[in-house]
Amino acid sequence: MSRAASFDAHAAAVVALLGRRDRRATFEGTAWKRVPGDPVDLLEAHLSGEVLVGTHHGGEPAVSLVAWDIDGASHDRDGQGCRDAKTAVDRLLDALRAVGLAPPLVATSKSGTGFHVYILFSDAIPTDVAHRLAIGMRSRVARAEVDKAFPSLSGDGLVLALPWCGLLGAHPLWIGRGGSRICHPQSLLPYDSKAQLSALMGWPRSEASTVIRAALAVESPTGATATPAPSRRPLPIYRCELDVLAEECAFVQHCAERTASISYEEWFSLATVLRPFAGGPALFDRISAADPKRYRTADVQRKLASIRGAPRHCDNLGWRCPKRPYCQSLGVNSPAGLPFKLPGAPRGSR
Repeated sequence: MSRAASFDAHAAAVVALLGRRDRRATFEGTAWKRVPGDPVDLLEAHLSGEVLVGTHHGGEPAVSLVAWDIDGASHDRDGQGCRDAKTAVDRLLDALRAVGLAPPLVATSKSGTGFHVYILFSDAIPTDVAHRLAIGMRSRVARAEVDKAFPSLSGDGLVLALPWCGLLGAHPLWIGRGGSRICHPQSLLPYDSKAQLSALMGWPRSEASTVIRAALAVESPTGATATPAPSRRPLPIYRCELDVLAEECAFVQHCAERTASISYEEWFSLATVLRPFAGGPALFDRISAADPKRYRTADVQRKLASIRGAPRHCDNLGWRCPKRPYCQSLGVNSPAGLPFKLPGAPRGSR
């Protein structure tokens, strides 16, 4: 796909997350500026990373989504570390599933520490119904991190930033690492750039009747209002490099399945392999936790912090890999390189 075609495809897809087409807001590192105009006119600049575009949700008769803004560590102004955005997202997603809505779309906020959670509609819904659902669900979750609920009923509406700022250009300094990206709804790690477009284009939508029933359910004091069964459509999950590594690398599988018996050298080798990946340190911690007699979280964190240099090579792991000839045929010298070689390899030869 050419660069121009890629811009067009991403711009067309992100329109699904727009609010009012006559109002927009822009952020260039200091503060939001609310101005009239169609947000679509600035989507190329948004994708290029020149400006972060936000749209107004509310102030019109009907809307195409509901959303919630989940505050992360960047909003922890009292310094007590009490903002737990990931737990808040988990609670919200559980509550949304309970009322039968389609799987939520989750995106990281501009800071990268918070999240935006969307329920997309297949048809426009009266704004008052969507508003009741949004604020009712926020009350039901009852977490301080769930800050704003969209849409609002008055004025121009509340502003919510669009994802993908800088996706097709330079990553702005005022967008945090991993910020402004659609992410895995379970790990909450951003999908890679190639999966971003597919995720939004293929995401399930809730039908009007389902949204109306869900709004009635969250308003019920007992929660006894009849609700439909959860959506049967499978949740879109796009594998990242770490997923591929965990599923395909014999060494990682060996360490995960035999944690209590692996040597210190194998354990250290695993740390060097997983550390470079988003979510890799967390996976290393989870594998290590299977042997609490030898490995504690504090030890794991110290070991990760001590690592210098590149991931260990396949021939220097302290373990003889039975798949070594196959990986050599792909040009893989370290387990960390496997996810980048496998997509082009014939599956039947594995």
